[in-house]
Amino acid sequence: MTKLTEDQVQIALAHWLKEKLPTDIIWCAVCNERDSTAARGNKFKKMGIRAGWSDLQFFRKNNSGENEIYFLELKLANRINQKNGGMSDKQIDFMASWQGWRNVRTATAWGFPHAREIIAEWFAISPSL
Repeated sequence: MTKLTEDQVQIALAHWLKEKLPTDIIWCAVCNERDSTAARGNKFKKMGIRAGWSDLQFFRKNNSGENEIYFLELKLANRINQKNGGMSDKQIDFMASWQGWRNVRTATAWGFPHAREIIAEWFAISPSL
């Protein structure tokens, strides 16, 4: 069995989100990790790319009309037993920076099934494929 890369898992998750997520939820991916030269990396930093920013963001209004924001960091399932679950210090700091904010939730998912479970819980949808 071929092991999927984190990019491949995120592509599968994006396909699932397009199929399952209600249309009132706006979401996007931030591709902080990319093949790049040092010069392009510096340019991206100047443009505002922030190390540690979560892979996926979701935005919606709740039943009271208040905005809600969700951040999901995606990791491969086999990284859960690594130091900090495979998360960098900047990713941990990013997640911690939202503690205490109203209507903001953060989570780390280890693999495609876990990501579906988290998103299903957040938005009351089925985690099935």
